[in-house]
Amino acid sequence: MDHRPFVISAQPDGVVAVAGELDLYTAPELREQLRATVCGDAERLVVDLREVTFMDSSGLAAIFTAWRSAGALDKELVVVADDDAVRRPLSLAAMDELVPVLDSEEFALRRVLTARR
Repeated sequence: MDHRPFVISAQPDGVVAVAGELDLYTAPELREQLRATVCGDAERLVVDLREVTFMDSSGLAAIFTAWRSAGALDKELVVVADDDAVRRPLSLAAMDELVPVLDSEEFALRRVLTARR
């Protein structure tokens, strides 16, 4: 397993990129960043998980909480994931039935912008 350091990068346009292992120890940091982004000025939230090497139920919970908060503020949350290490937990938890899970950030941004029109 690839042990990259856990890193979160948040952009003003609502893109939150995550790298490394998303687990019990790192999920609280992501939860806080997602909360801040949802409450910020961006009209949408794109959670980019393409550099995540592992995700457990704590990571799923952080994303679900952000999705619920975004919906309450009439904002859309989209996940970008292209690796089975992330897509599989989302699918097993049936979160991919609630939250759009896309393969590329560019496509996610276009989808969200189109939905707003």
